[in-house]
Amino acid sequence: MNAGNSPSLPFGSDSYSTSSRDSSRCSVDECKEFIDNDHVPRAQMSQIILDYLINAGHKDAAVNFSREAAIALPVQPSSMDDRVKVLEAAHEGRIADCMKILQESSPDLLEQNMDVYLAIMKQMLLELIRERKISDALQFAQDVLAEKGAEDPALLEDFERAMALLAFDKPEDSPYGDLLELTRREEVKAQLNETLLRAHGRDTESKLATICKLLLWSQEDLKKKGLKFPKLTDIATGIISDDSSDFGSDVLM
Repeated sequence: MNAGNSPSLPFGSDSYSTSSRDSSRCSVDECKEFIDNDHVPRAQMSQIILDYLINAGHKDAAVNFSREAAIALPVQPSSMDDRVKVLEAAHEGRIADCMKILQESSPDLLEQNMDVYLAIMKQMLLELIRERKISDALQFAQDVLAEKGAEDPALLEDFERAMALLAFDKPEDSPYGDLLELTRREEVKAQLNETLLRAHGRDTESKLATICKLLLWSQEDLKKKGLKFPKLTDIATGIISDDSSDFGSDVLM
């Protein structure tokens, strides 16, 4: 390939002269100029945004955005209803409601995804403990362990750690307090979302998430090759920083 057909790069001899600069380096301004001149078509950007809204379960936002952007919604809004209800219930810790919705809308889903079923069972026990429903927690643990504990030693260990929370007046401050962190709910929510997306024939990862991962991989690859380059240090705000002072810093998510 000759020089006339090579793509413009944000660093290297094609984007600026090497006579006055290090050929393996470009400035923040040069990088931003390259980005500004490399426009993503509006239609393509809209599709990426819509795909993210659908996968994340933001039904109303997806419907409104598709209308405002004048692009077709690739799914029926009603098909998102049960998934949205499940995700909302998981986010709020209403695990019993998750089970009820799933049993009514997708009765075979949990049976076919035992890892998800066990994750829900563990979270249900933790929510009972969080609410200090001690007798209910004990009965629930006994019923579930009688059915699944003998088959899965790891599950038995998880339930024993959860039950240890009952020995403390302030379980959230105990050595096992991490089990009650709200991030646990979000992990179960994400697991449920992926399972429901897969069941409906959609990719479990949005195009936007894939692009972000590709960006992080590309920056790490450039770093391994010893290239100095302006780095995107905060994906949420789009901040680009000169790499010379903090070459090894991680991208903030």
